[in-house]
Amino acid sequence: MDRDFMNTRAQCAREPVGDKYEMYLQDESRFAGKAEEILFPADAAQVEDALRHMTSSKTPLTVQGARTGISGAATPAGGGILSMVKMNAITGLSVDEGGRFFVTVEPGVPLSELEHCLTRKSFDVSGWSKDSEDALERLKRAPAQIFPPNPTETTATFGGMFACDAHGPNAYRYGGTADHVHCVTLALPDGRSWKIVRGRHLFDAEGVTLPDGGRLKVKSSRIQPICRCPIPLQGMDLLDLLAGSEGMLGIVTDLTLALTSAPLVQWGIMFFFEELSGALAFSQSVVAGDRAGPADLEAVEFFDRTSLDLVEELKRSVTRLHLVPDIPAEYQASVYVHLSAGNADAMEEALLTLLDAFSACGGNEEATWAAEGEDEMEKFKVFRHAVPEAANARFDDLRQSCPGVYKLSTDFTTPLDCMEEAVFMYRRGMKERGLSGAVFGHASVGRLHVNLFPETPGQIEVAQALIDDWAKHVIVMGGRLAGENGVGKVKRNLLRHMPDEELAAARAVKDFFDPDGLLNPGNMF
Repeated sequence: MDRDFMNTRAQCAREPVGDKYEMYLQDESRFAGKAEEILFPADAAQVEDALRHMTSSKTPLTVQGARTGISGAATPAGGGILSMVKMNAITGLSVDEGGRFFVTVEPGVPLSELEHCLTRKSFDVSGWSKDSEDALERLKRAPAQIFPPNPTETTATFGGMFACDAHGPNAYRYGGTADHVHCVTLALPDGRSWKIVRGRHLFDAEGVTLPDGGRLKVKSSRIQPICRCPIPLQGMDLLDLLAGSEGMLGIVTDLTLALTSAPLVQWGIMFFFEELSGALAFSQSVVAGDRAGPADLEAVEFFDRTSLDLVEELKRSVTRLHLVPDIPAEYQASVYVHLSAGNADAMEEALLTLLDAFSACGGNEEATWAAEGEDEMEKFKVFRHAVPEAANARFDDLRQSCPGVYKLSTDFTTPLDCMEEAVFMYRRGMKERGLSGAVFGHASVGRLHVNLFPETPGQIEVAQALIDDWAKHVIVMGGRLAGENGVGKVKRNLLRHMPDEELAAARAVKDFFDPDGLLNPGNMF
Protein backbone atom coordinates (compact mmCIF):
# COMPACT_ATOMS: atom_id res chain seq x y z
CA MET A 1 0.00 0.00 0.00
CA ASP A 2 1.25 3.49 -0.84
CA ARG A 3 2.93 5.06 2.23
CA ASP A 4 1.56 8.54 1.48
CA PHE A 5 -1.97 7.09 1.40
CA MET A 6 -1.37 5.37 4.74
CA ASN A 7 -0.12 8.61 6.28
CA THR A 8 -3.17 10.47 4.97
CA ARG A 9 -5.47 7.93 6.61
CA ALA A 10 -3.60 8.30 9.91
CA GLN A 11 -3.96 12.06 9.96
CA CYS A 12 -6.93 13.61 11.71
CA ALA A 13 -8.52 16.82 10.42
CA ARG A 14 -8.00 19.84 12.66
CA GLU A 15 -10.71 22.45 13.01
CA PRO A 16 -10.73 25.77 14.86
CA VAL A 17 -12.88 25.70 17.97
CA GLY A 18 -14.80 28.91 17.30
CA ASP A 19 -18.49 29.18 18.10
CA LYS A 20 -19.24 25.83 16.45
CA TYR A 21 -17.40 23.83 19.08
CA GLU A 22 -17.70 26.19 22.04
CA MET A 23 -19.54 23.49 24.04
CA TYR A 24 -16.30 21.46 24.12
CA LEU A 25 -14.68 24.08 26.31
CA GLN A 26 -16.47 22.86 29.47
CA ASP A 27 -17.75 19.72 31.18
CA GLU A 28 -20.49 19.05 33.74
CA SER A 29 -18.53 20.96 36.37
CA ARG A 30 -19.43 24.09 34.35
CA PHE A 31 -15.75 25.02 34.66
CA ALA A 32 -14.72 26.50 31.28
CA GLY A 33 -11.34 26.31 29.54
CA LYS A 34 -9.83 27.47 26.27
CA ALA A 35 -8.46 25.81 23.13
CA GLU A 36 -7.53 26.81 19.60
CA GLU A 37 -8.38 23.64 17.68
CA ILE A 38 -10.31 20.38 17.97
CA LEU A 39 -9.79 16.92 16.46
CA PHE A 40 -12.18 13.98 16.15
CA PRO A 41 -10.07 10.83 15.54
CA ALA A 42 -11.83 7.89 13.90
CA ASP A 43 -9.35 5.18 14.89
CA ALA A 44 -6.27 4.38 16.95
CA ALA A 45 -3.89 5.36 14.14
CA GLN A 46 -5.31 8.88 14.12
CA VAL A 47 -4.93 9.12 17.90
CA GLU A 48 -1.28 8.07 17.62
CA ASP A 49 -0.72 10.65 14.87
CA ALA A 50 -2.29 13.39 16.98
CA LEU A 51 0.00 12.49 19.88
CA ARG A 52 3.10 12.54 17.67
CA HIS A 53 2.08 16.00 16.44
CA MET A 54 1.51 17.12 20.05
CA THR A 55 5.01 16.01 21.04
CA SER A 56 6.85 17.40 18.00
CA SER A 57 5.07 20.76 18.04
CA LYS A 58 4.96 21.08 21.85
CA THR A 59 1.23 21.82 21.59
CA PRO A 60 -0.91 20.88 24.63
CA LEU A 61 -3.67 18.35 24.00
CA THR A 62 -6.72 17.56 26.15
CA VAL A 63 -8.59 14.30 25.58
CA GLN A 64 -12.37 14.25 26.06
CA GLY A 65 -15.15 11.68 26.24
CA ALA A 66 -18.75 12.74 26.80
CA ARG A 67 -17.67 15.55 29.18
CA THR A 68 -19.91 14.24 31.96
CA GLY A 69 -17.19 14.63 34.61
CA ILE A 70 -17.63 17.17 37.39
CA SER A 71 -14.00 17.98 38.23
CA GLY A 72 -13.05 19.94 35.10
CA ALA A 73 -10.65 17.22 33.93
CA ALA A 74 -11.96 17.37 30.35
CA THR A 75 -11.80 21.15 30.06
CA PRO A 76 -8.86 22.25 27.87
CA ALA A 77 -6.02 24.51 29.02
CA GLY A 78 -4.95 25.82 25.64
CA GLY A 79 -3.75 24.05 22.51
CA GLY A 80 -5.97 21.31 21.10
CA ILE A 81 -8.89 19.09 22.09
CA LEU A 82 -8.98 15.42 21.11
CA SER A 83 -12.63 14.31 21.27
CA MET A 84 -13.12 10.54 21.22
CA VAL A 85 -16.82 10.58 20.33
CA LYS A 86 -16.28 9.08 16.84
CA MET A 87 -14.46 6.05 18.24
CA ASN A 88 -17.74 4.52 19.37
CA ALA A 89 -17.81 0.91 18.14
CA ILE A 90 -18.27 -2.27 20.16
CA THR A 91 -15.63 -4.35 18.39
CA GLY A 92 -15.85 -7.84 19.81
CA LEU A 93 -16.96 -10.38 22.39
CA SER A 94 -15.17 -13.31 23.99
CA VAL A 95 -15.76 -15.93 26.64
CA ASP A 96 -13.18 -17.65 28.84
CA GLU A 97 -12.95 -21.30 29.92
CA GLY A 98 -15.02 -20.54 33.03
CA GLY A 99 -17.86 -19.11 30.95
CA ARG A 100 -17.21 -15.45 31.78
CA PHE A 101 -17.93 -12.98 28.99
CA PHE A 102 -15.73 -10.06 27.93
CA VAL A 103 -16.66 -7.25 25.56
CA THR A 104 -14.19 -4.96 23.76
CA VAL A 105 -15.22 -1.36 23.18
CA GLU A 106 -13.71 1.79 21.76
CA PRO A 107 -13.41 4.65 24.27
CA GLY A 108 -16.30 6.68 22.84
CA VAL A 109 -18.93 3.99 23.47
CA PRO A 110 -21.50 5.27 26.00
CA LEU A 111 -22.48 3.09 28.94
CA SER A 112 -26.11 3.32 27.79
CA GLU A 113 -25.24 1.77 24.40
CA LEU A 114 -23.60 -1.28 25.94
CA GLU A 115 -26.49 -1.67 28.40
CA HIS A 116 -28.95 -1.54 25.49
CA CYS A 117 -27.04 -4.18 23.52
CA LEU A 118 -26.70 -6.49 26.52
CA THR A 119 -30.41 -6.21 27.34
CA ARG A 120 -31.38 -7.12 23.77
CA LYS A 121 -28.45 -9.54 23.32
CA SER A 122 -28.02 -7.91 19.95
CA PHE A 123 -24.94 -6.12 18.57
CA ASP A 124 -23.77 -4.59 15.32
CA VAL A 125 -21.27 -7.30 14.35
CA SER A 126 -19.74 -5.43 11.40
CA GLY A 127 -16.03 -6.21 11.40
CA TRP A 128 -16.32 -8.82 14.15
CA SER A 129 -14.19 -11.95 14.02
CA LYS A 130 -15.69 -15.42 13.76
CA ASP A 131 -14.71 -16.07 17.39
CA SER A 132 -16.63 -12.94 18.49
CA GLU A 133 -19.71 -14.02 16.56
CA ASP A 134 -19.50 -17.47 18.16
CA ALA A 135 -19.23 -15.84 21.60
CA LEU A 136 -22.37 -13.81 20.82
CA GLU A 137 -24.29 -17.02 20.11
CA ARG A 138 -23.21 -18.32 23.52
CA LEU A 139 -24.24 -15.00 25.11
CA LYS A 140 -27.73 -15.38 23.66
CA ARG A 141 -28.11 -18.73 25.46
CA ALA A 142 -26.55 -17.52 28.72
CA PRO A 143 -28.19 -15.71 31.66
CA ALA A 144 -28.50 -11.94 31.22
CA GLN A 145 -25.18 -10.10 31.52
CA ILE A 146 -24.34 -6.64 32.86
CA PHE A 147 -21.35 -4.32 33.19
CA PRO A 148 -21.70 -3.84 36.95
CA PRO A 149 -20.42 -0.29 37.60
CA ASN A 150 -23.43 1.97 37.27
CA PRO A 151 -22.54 5.68 37.29
CA THR A 152 -25.56 7.95 37.54
CA GLU A 153 -24.86 9.48 34.12
CA THR A 154 -25.31 6.64 31.59
CA THR A 155 -24.23 8.87 28.69
CA ALA A 156 -20.70 8.66 30.09
CA THR A 157 -18.27 6.92 27.73
CA PHE A 158 -16.00 4.06 28.74
CA GLY A 159 -12.83 6.00 28.02
CA GLY A 160 -13.95 8.74 30.40
CA MET A 161 -15.21 6.25 32.97
CA PHE A 162 -11.79 4.57 32.99
CA ALA A 163 -9.97 7.92 33.06
CA CYS A 164 -11.64 8.89 36.35
CA ASP A 165 -12.33 5.31 37.52
CA ALA A 166 -16.02 6.14 37.74
CA HIS A 167 -18.03 4.47 40.49
CA GLY A 168 -21.75 4.45 41.08
CA PRO A 169 -24.38 3.68 43.70
CA ASN A 170 -23.51 -0.03 43.60
CA ALA A 171 -19.76 0.46 44.24
CA TYR A 172 -20.28 -1.16 47.65
CA ARG A 173 -20.84 -4.50 45.94
CA TYR A 174 -19.04 -4.17 42.62
CA GLY A 175 -16.31 -1.57 43.05
CA GLY A 176 -15.44 0.90 40.30
CA THR A 177 -14.87 0.81 36.56
CA ALA A 178 -11.24 -0.30 36.84
CA ASP A 179 -12.21 -3.42 38.78
CA HIS A 180 -13.97 -4.71 35.65
CA VAL A 181 -11.39 -3.71 33.02
CA HIS A 182 -9.41 -6.74 31.80
CA CYS A 183 -7.08 -4.92 29.41
CA VAL A 184 -6.62 -1.67 27.49
CA THR A 185 -4.62 -0.37 24.57
CA LEU A 186 -2.83 2.79 25.64
CA ALA A 187 -1.48 5.33 23.12
CA LEU A 188 1.56 7.08 24.60
CA PRO A 189 2.56 10.72 24.06
CA ASP A 190 5.35 9.68 21.66
CA GLY A 191 2.85 7.87 19.39
CA ARG A 192 3.63 4.30 20.46
CA SER A 193 0.93 2.00 21.87
CA TRP A 194 0.96 -0.65 24.58
CA LYS A 195 -1.44 -3.51 25.18
CA ILE A 196 -1.79 -3.76 28.96
CA VAL A 197 -3.40 -6.93 30.34
CA ARG A 198 -4.48 -7.19 33.95
CA GLY A 199 -2.17 -9.31 36.10
CA ARG A 200 0.95 -8.96 33.95
CA HIS A 201 2.43 -5.72 35.30
CA LEU A 202 2.40 -5.41 39.09
CA PHE A 203 4.31 -2.81 41.10
CA ASP A 204 6.97 -3.93 43.54
CA ALA A 205 8.68 -1.64 46.05
CA GLU A 206 10.79 0.04 43.35
CA GLY A 207 8.50 0.23 40.32
CA VAL A 208 7.05 -1.94 37.56
CA THR A 209 8.13 -3.70 34.37
CA LEU A 210 6.36 -2.26 31.31
CA PRO A 211 4.84 -3.91 28.21
CA ASP A 212 7.83 -2.88 26.04
CA GLY A 213 10.30 -4.52 28.45
CA GLY A 214 11.36 -1.23 30.00
CA ARG A 215 10.84 -0.29 33.61
CA LEU A 216 9.17 2.56 35.45
CA LYS A 217 11.37 3.17 38.47
CA VAL A 218 9.44 4.83 41.26
CA LYS A 219 9.14 4.18 44.98
CA SER A 220 5.81 2.50 45.65
CA SER A 221 3.71 3.31 48.69
CA ARG A 222 2.23 0.83 51.13
CA ILE A 223 -0.88 2.87 51.99
CA GLN A 224 -3.75 4.38 50.03
CA PRO A 225 -3.23 8.10 49.31
CA ILE A 226 -5.79 10.55 50.64
CA CYS A 227 -6.50 11.76 47.08
CA ARG A 228 -6.93 9.69 43.93
CA CYS A 229 -3.66 10.41 42.06
CA PRO A 230 -1.34 8.27 39.89
CA ILE A 231 0.54 7.04 42.97
CA PRO A 232 1.83 3.46 42.72
CA LEU A 233 1.13 1.07 45.57
CA GLN A 234 3.02 -2.14 46.17
CA GLY A 235 1.13 -4.93 44.43
CA MET A 236 -0.91 -2.48 42.32
CA ASP A 237 -1.68 -3.43 38.74
CA LEU A 238 -0.43 -1.00 36.09
CA LEU A 239 -4.03 -0.87 34.83
CA ASP A 240 -5.14 0.53 38.19
CA LEU A 241 -2.47 3.23 38.07
CA LEU A 242 -3.81 4.36 34.70
CA ALA A 243 -7.42 4.24 35.88
CA GLY A 244 -8.17 7.55 37.52
CA SER A 245 -5.15 9.29 35.96
CA GLU A 246 -7.55 11.65 34.14
CA GLY A 247 -5.90 11.44 30.72
CA MET A 248 -2.52 12.68 31.95
CA LEU A 249 -0.45 9.60 31.07
CA GLY A 250 -1.80 8.38 27.73
CA ILE A 251 -4.97 7.88 25.72
CA VAL A 252 -6.92 4.63 25.84
CA THR A 253 -7.96 3.50 22.34
CA ASP A 254 -9.82 0.34 23.36
CA LEU A 255 -10.90 -1.45 26.52
CA THR A 256 -11.87 -5.06 27.20
CA LEU A 257 -14.50 -5.21 29.94
CA ALA A 258 -15.46 -8.17 32.12
CA LEU A 259 -19.20 -8.80 32.33
CA THR A 260 -21.20 -10.32 35.21
CA SER A 261 -24.46 -12.26 35.34
CA ALA A 262 -27.40 -10.02 36.25
CA PRO A 263 -29.19 -10.60 39.59
CA LEU A 264 -32.32 -12.74 39.33
CA VAL A 265 -34.52 -10.82 41.80
CA GLN A 266 -34.17 -7.09 42.52
CA TRP A 267 -35.99 -4.69 44.80
CA GLY A 268 -35.57 -0.98 45.43
CA ILE A 269 -37.03 0.74 48.49
CA MET A 270 -36.96 4.43 49.36
CA PHE A 271 -37.30 5.16 53.08
CA PHE A 272 -38.29 8.64 54.29
CA PHE A 273 -37.39 10.13 57.67
CA GLU A 274 -38.68 13.08 59.65
CA GLU A 275 -35.34 13.29 61.47
CA LEU A 276 -31.95 13.54 59.75
CA SER A 277 -30.23 11.54 62.47
CA GLY A 278 -32.67 8.66 61.92
CA ALA A 279 -31.77 8.47 58.23
CA LEU A 280 -28.05 8.37 58.99
CA ALA A 281 -28.46 5.76 61.73
CA PHE A 282 -30.56 3.61 59.38
CA SER A 283 -27.90 3.81 56.65
CA GLN A 284 -25.25 2.52 59.03
CA SER A 285 -27.46 -0.26 60.38
CA VAL A 286 -28.27 -1.51 56.87
CA VAL A 287 -24.59 -1.77 55.95
CA ALA A 288 -23.64 -3.28 59.30
CA GLY A 289 -26.28 -6.01 58.92
CA ASP A 290 -25.44 -6.87 55.33
CA ARG A 291 -22.81 -9.58 55.78
CA ALA A 292 -25.15 -12.19 57.20
CA GLY A 293 -28.20 -11.16 55.23
CA PRO A 294 -30.18 -13.46 52.92
CA ALA A 295 -29.92 -10.97 50.00
CA ASP A 296 -27.07 -8.97 48.51
CA LEU A 297 -26.85 -5.28 49.29
CA GLU A 298 -26.30 -3.43 46.02
CA ALA A 299 -26.56 0.20 47.15
CA VAL A 300 -27.50 2.53 50.00
CA GLU A 301 -28.04 6.14 48.89
CA PHE A 302 -28.66 9.15 51.15
CA PHE A 303 -30.48 12.39 50.21
CA ASP A 304 -30.93 15.41 52.48
CA ARG A 305 -33.94 17.72 52.35
CA THR A 306 -32.28 20.17 49.97
CA SER A 307 -31.70 17.31 47.53
CA LEU A 308 -35.38 16.35 47.76
CA ASP A 309 -36.41 19.97 47.22
CA LEU A 310 -34.22 20.18 44.11
CA VAL A 311 -36.01 17.18 42.62
CA GLU A 312 -39.42 18.66 43.41
CA GLU A 313 -38.32 21.89 41.73
CA LEU A 314 -37.06 20.09 38.63
CA LYS A 315 -40.34 18.18 38.30
CA ARG A 316 -42.02 21.32 37.01
CA SER A 317 -39.97 21.26 33.80
CA VAL A 318 -38.93 17.61 33.27
CA THR A 319 -41.68 15.28 32.06
CA ARG A 320 -40.01 11.97 32.96
CA LEU A 321 -39.89 13.04 36.62
CA HIS A 322 -43.65 12.57 36.74
CA LEU A 323 -42.74 8.93 37.47
CA VAL A 324 -41.57 10.11 40.87
CA PRO A 325 -44.33 10.67 43.47
CA ASP A 326 -44.51 13.96 45.37
CA ILE A 327 -42.33 14.13 48.47
CA PRO A 328 -44.15 15.44 51.58
CA ALA A 329 -42.51 18.46 53.21
CA GLU A 330 -42.24 16.85 56.66
CA TYR A 331 -39.51 14.45 55.51
CA GLN A 332 -36.01 15.77 56.25
CA ALA A 333 -34.07 13.01 54.46
CA SER A 334 -34.46 9.79 52.54
CA VAL A 335 -32.43 6.61 52.12
CA TYR A 336 -32.65 4.39 49.06
CA VAL A 337 -31.75 0.71 49.44
CA HIS A 338 -31.21 -1.60 46.47
CA LEU A 339 -31.21 -5.36 47.11
CA SER A 340 -30.71 -8.39 44.90
CA ALA A 341 -31.23 -12.07 45.60
CA GLY A 342 -31.29 -15.48 43.99
CA ASN A 343 -34.93 -16.18 44.82
CA ALA A 344 -38.12 -14.54 46.12
CA ASP A 345 -37.98 -16.20 49.57
CA ALA A 346 -34.54 -14.72 50.32
CA MET A 347 -35.73 -11.32 49.19
CA GLU A 348 -38.85 -11.46 51.37
CA GLU A 349 -36.75 -12.27 54.42
CA ALA A 350 -34.39 -9.38 53.65
CA LEU A 351 -37.26 -6.93 53.21
CA LEU A 352 -38.74 -7.83 56.59
CA THR A 353 -35.34 -7.26 58.22
CA LEU A 354 -35.10 -3.86 56.52
CA LEU A 355 -38.51 -2.80 57.77
CA ASP A 356 -37.56 -3.78 61.34
CA ALA A 357 -34.41 -1.64 61.09
CA PHE A 358 -36.47 1.23 59.64
CA SER A 359 -38.89 1.08 62.55
CA ALA A 360 -36.02 1.02 65.07
CA CYS A 361 -34.71 4.27 63.53
CA GLY A 362 -38.02 6.12 63.86
CA GLY A 363 -39.65 5.23 60.54
CA ASN A 364 -43.03 3.78 59.72
CA GLU A 365 -43.92 1.49 56.83
CA GLU A 366 -46.20 4.06 55.17
CA ALA A 367 -43.21 6.36 54.61
CA THR A 368 -41.72 4.15 51.90
CA TRP A 369 -41.73 3.65 48.14
CA ALA A 370 -40.98 0.18 46.84
CA ALA A 371 -40.45 -1.38 43.44
CA GLU A 372 -39.64 -4.87 42.16
CA GLY A 373 -37.75 -5.64 38.99
CA GLU A 374 -35.95 -3.45 36.49
CA ASP A 375 -39.01 -1.84 34.89
CA GLU A 376 -40.64 -0.77 38.16
CA MET A 377 -37.29 0.41 39.55
CA GLU A 378 -36.90 2.83 36.67
CA LYS A 379 -38.47 5.56 38.84
CA PHE A 380 -35.61 5.22 41.30
CA LYS A 381 -33.04 5.45 38.54
CA VAL A 382 -34.80 8.59 37.32
CA PHE A 383 -34.82 9.98 40.85
CA ARG A 384 -31.12 9.34 41.48
CA HIS A 385 -30.19 10.94 38.17
CA ALA A 386 -32.48 13.88 38.88
CA VAL A 387 -30.60 14.96 42.02
CA PRO A 388 -27.30 15.95 40.33
CA GLU A 389 -29.27 17.11 37.28
CA ALA A 390 -31.34 19.39 39.50
CA ALA A 391 -28.19 20.65 41.21
CA ASN A 392 -26.79 21.59 37.79
CA ALA A 393 -30.06 23.28 36.86
CA ARG A 394 -29.95 25.35 40.07
CA PHE A 395 -26.40 26.36 39.28
CA ASP A 396 -27.20 27.26 35.68
CA ASP A 397 -29.89 29.61 37.00
CA LEU A 398 -27.31 31.24 39.26
CA ARG A 399 -24.95 31.75 36.34
CA GLN A 400 -27.57 33.74 34.51
CA SER A 401 -27.22 36.51 37.11
CA CYS A 402 -23.48 36.03 37.71
CA PRO A 403 -21.63 34.41 34.75
CA GLY A 404 -18.33 34.17 36.65
CA VAL A 405 -19.50 31.64 39.23
CA TYR A 406 -19.05 27.86 39.00
CA LYS A 407 -20.31 24.91 40.99
CA LEU A 408 -18.16 23.46 43.75
CA SER A 409 -18.62 19.94 45.07
CA THR A 410 -16.89 17.45 47.33
CA ASP A 411 -15.91 13.84 46.81
CA PHE A 412 -14.97 13.06 50.40
CA THR A 413 -15.14 9.55 51.85
CA THR A 414 -15.32 9.03 55.60
CA PRO A 415 -15.42 5.89 57.72
CA LEU A 416 -19.05 4.81 58.17
CA ASP A 417 -19.00 5.52 61.90
CA CYS A 418 -17.99 9.14 61.12
CA MET A 419 -20.66 9.77 58.49
CA GLU A 420 -23.16 11.43 60.83
CA GLU A 421 -20.42 13.67 62.23
CA ALA A 422 -19.47 14.64 58.66
CA VAL A 423 -23.04 15.47 57.60
CA PHE A 424 -23.61 17.75 60.58
CA MET A 425 -20.23 19.36 59.89
CA TYR A 426 -21.31 20.09 56.31
CA ARG A 427 -24.66 21.55 57.37
CA ARG A 428 -23.11 23.66 60.13
CA GLY A 429 -20.42 25.01 57.82
CA MET A 430 -22.90 26.03 55.12
CA LYS A 431 -25.15 27.79 57.65
CA GLU A 432 -22.28 29.65 59.32
CA ARG A 433 -20.88 30.92 56.01
CA GLY A 434 -24.17 31.79 54.36
CA LEU A 435 -23.94 29.18 51.60
CA SER A 436 -26.61 26.91 50.18
CA GLY A 437 -25.95 23.34 49.16
CA ALA A 438 -27.19 19.77 48.94
CA VAL A 439 -25.77 16.63 50.56
CA PHE A 440 -26.33 13.27 48.88
CA GLY A 441 -24.48 10.16 47.80
CA HIS A 442 -23.26 6.68 48.54
CA ALA A 443 -23.91 5.99 52.21
CA SER A 444 -22.87 2.36 51.81
CA VAL A 445 -19.22 3.42 51.39
CA GLY A 446 -19.30 6.68 53.37
CA ARG A 447 -18.98 8.86 50.26
CA LEU A 448 -21.49 11.71 50.50
CA HIS A 449 -21.17 14.59 48.06
CA VAL A 450 -21.83 18.21 48.93
CA ASN A 451 -22.85 20.44 46.03
CA LEU A 452 -22.38 24.11 46.91
CA PHE A 453 -24.14 26.91 45.01
CA PRO A 454 -22.09 30.12 45.28
CA GLU A 455 -24.05 33.12 44.06
CA THR A 456 -21.17 35.60 43.66
CA PRO A 457 -17.42 35.44 42.93
CA GLY A 458 -16.90 36.32 46.59
CA GLN A 459 -18.92 33.30 47.65
CA ILE A 460 -16.72 31.08 45.48
CA GLU A 461 -13.76 32.05 47.66
CA VAL A 462 -15.83 31.42 50.79
CA ALA A 463 -16.91 28.00 49.46
CA GLN A 464 -13.34 27.03 48.55
CA ALA A 465 -12.13 27.96 52.03
CA LEU A 466 -14.97 25.96 53.60
CA ILE A 467 -14.14 22.87 51.53
CA ASP A 468 -10.52 23.22 52.58
CA ASP A 469 -11.57 23.30 56.24
CA TRP A 470 -13.75 20.24 55.76
CA ALA A 471 -10.85 18.43 54.10
CA LYS A 472 -8.67 18.87 57.20
CA HIS A 473 -11.39 17.36 59.40
CA VAL A 474 -12.01 14.48 56.98
CA ILE A 475 -8.31 13.59 57.09
CA VAL A 476 -8.44 13.52 60.90
CA MET A 477 -11.45 11.19 60.64
CA GLY A 478 -9.33 8.82 58.55
CA GLY A 479 -11.12 9.64 55.29
CA ARG A 480 -10.12 10.39 51.70
CA LEU A 481 -10.51 13.65 49.79
CA ALA A 482 -10.99 12.54 46.18
CA GLY A 483 -12.21 9.25 44.75
CA GLU A 484 -14.81 8.56 42.09
CA ASN A 485 -15.15 12.14 40.77
CA GLY A 486 -11.44 12.79 40.48
CA VAL A 487 -9.35 15.91 41.05
CA GLY A 488 -9.16 17.52 37.61
CA LYS A 489 -8.73 21.27 37.66
CA VAL A 490 -11.53 22.23 40.04
CA LYS A 491 -10.21 20.29 43.06
CA ARG A 492 -6.45 20.40 42.65
CA ASN A 493 -6.11 22.69 45.70
CA LEU A 494 -6.88 19.58 47.76
CA LEU A 495 -3.49 18.16 46.82
CA ARG A 496 -1.88 20.59 49.27
CA HIS A 497 -3.04 18.22 52.01
CA MET A 498 -1.05 15.28 50.61
CA PRO A 499 2.35 14.26 52.02
CA ASP A 500 5.30 15.47 49.95
CA GLU A 501 6.47 11.92 49.20
CA GLU A 502 3.08 11.00 47.69
CA LEU A 503 3.07 14.07 45.46
CA ALA A 504 6.67 13.38 44.43
CA ALA A 505 5.73 9.83 43.37
CA ALA A 506 2.74 11.09 41.35
CA ARG A 507 4.88 13.73 39.63
CA ALA A 508 7.55 11.12 38.84
CA VAL A 509 4.92 8.96 37.12
CA LYS A 510 3.61 11.95 35.14
CA ASP A 511 7.15 12.95 34.08
CA PHE A 512 7.93 9.40 32.96
CA PHE A 513 4.90 9.11 30.69
CA ASP A 514 4.62 12.74 29.58
CA PRO A 515 7.94 14.53 30.21
CA ASP A 516 6.85 17.73 28.47
CA GLY A 517 3.59 17.96 30.43
CA LEU A 518 1.51 18.39 27.27
CA LEU A 519 -1.23 15.80 27.82
CA ASN A 520 -4.29 17.08 29.69
CA PRO A 521 -2.35 20.01 31.20
CA GLY A 522 -3.71 21.50 34.40
CA ASN A 523 -5.18 18.26 35.72
CA MET A 524 -4.06 17.73 39.31
CA PHE A 525 -0.71 19.52 38.89
